[in-house]
Order: sequence, then structure tokens, then C-alpha cells
Amino acid sequence: MKTASKLLDEILRYVKPPRGCGIALTEVTEGEPNWAASTDVMDDEELARYQAKIVELRKSDRRVDWSGESAREGEHRRRVAMRFLETEQ
Repeated sequence: MKTASKLLDEILRYVKPPRGCGIALTEVTEGEPNWAASTDVMDDEELARYQAKIVELRKSDRRVDWSGESAREGEHRRRVAMRFLETEQ
């Protein structure tokens, strides 16, 4: 089982959003998958890559390990977010 941070890193590397664009995973406490993804604004091509990757991962990685994440959104849900900072795409 992948960690939430590892899954988020995989999404960022595949999508290659614009520099500074954030993508976040939020823990879903009931049902599967046990995560939901959200993103900042992207152009159509980047958004299509993002959506395709999310569909793929929701099938292949329905559960992620949240035990290493301490940031909270609300009382129960954990959240991890990263911004794409690479200058070469």
C-alpha cells in the first residue's frame, strides 16, 4: 500500500502542472477509495492528464496509508498537499 505522500508525488510527476500549482489529497474516512484529490487551476491539457491519472489511481490504489500524515482538515480527516516547483517540464 502506498503512502499518501507517495501517491501525491506520483500524481505531480505524471501531470506536470504549471509551476506553483498545488495538488492535494484528503483522507476519506468512510468507504473506498480512502482518498480524494483536488487541484488548483490548470490548462486543458494538464487537466486532462490530471483527470486520467486520478481515474487510473482510483482503480489501482483504492487505499493509501495515512499513518505518516499529521496535517488535519477538520477533526478527523488528514490532508497532504504539494506544489509543483520543477522548472523543467
